[in-house]
Amino acid sequence: MSIYCTTVGSLWSLLFVGVLSIGLVKSRAASGVLTQNNNNARTGAYFETLLNPGNVSSPQKFGKVFSWTAIDGQIYAQPLYVRGLPWPDGVNRNVIYVATEKDSVYAFDADHLSQTPLWTMNYGNPVPWNLSGNTHRNLYPWIGITSTPVIDLSSSTLYVVTHTVPRSGDRRLCAYALQSGVRTTYFESGFHFCWFGEELYDRGGN
Repeated sequence: MSIYCTTVGSLWSLLFVGVLSIGLVKSRAASGVLTQNNNNARTGAYFETLLNPGNVSSPQKFGKVFSWTAIDGQIYAQPLYVRGLPWPDGVNRNVIYVATEKDSVYAFDADHLSQTPLWTMNYGNPVPWNLSGNTHRNLYPWIGITSTPVIDLSSSTLYVVTHTVPRSGDRRLCAYALQSGVRTTYFESGFHFCWFGEELYDRGGN
């Protein structure tokens, strides 16, 4: 996964490339990209006002600055971004959240670029491809977190759907703290409710 940025004013515009390509904009008015395609209508609209062909035309102003390589699986879910998130150390951070098909989630500092994440958590054993019933290998070799998580800033919660063994149909909708990745207590069981997903498959990026 790679990160691109622009030096125009105080703006960061982040573009992830690989199995997906999205734009993430840091501006005074933005709180971040908190759900797939930026809003509940899934329009994909990012109301960009500062970038234009002129100020992104040279490598000195816009270009690749970093690649994260310490990711344990494929990325089908859209990465999410939170601007100015209060962190336990008292610093407000701009944070990128990345989920993988190995049922892992990573939180990276968008400004202090490092291979070491702010935190990473694994939420179970992903389903091997040959046990999933998937005959097309569009998800291979593991099936874990496929759909894009959702962030609720009011409760500082990241909601994630995981796909785990021992039963290949098990999917869990789980709630986790944005600042630590630990399970929160928003559901009766303490962290999740389950359903059998044979007819409720989630999709990459959705």
